[in-house]
Amino acid sequence: MSSSETAWQALQDALAVSTPLCVGDSRFTSESNEHDATLRKICARCPIQQQCINYARNAPRNGVWGLYGGVVRRTQPQVKERRAAIRQ
Repeated sequence: MSSSETAWQALQDALAVSTPLCVGDSRFTSESNEHDATLRKICARCPIQQQCINYARNAPRNGVWGLYGGVVRRTQPQVKERRAAIRQ
């Protein structure tokens, strides 16, 4: 099993027993970073923060954006820029 698959499974296992504080809050998947300070405080109290961080760090970079675990912020433009840089 790859590291991204392992991280995904750990996140799914955590979600089966806990509800993250970000559920239903669209600010976490917004491309704007204007609420990041507030969202990081929410993440710091979340029972599955570590699993979320691990998933974000190991997940494929294709189309995954938002704030994960209060640590990893990716936006759609950042993903596109990274792809463009790789192609050059």
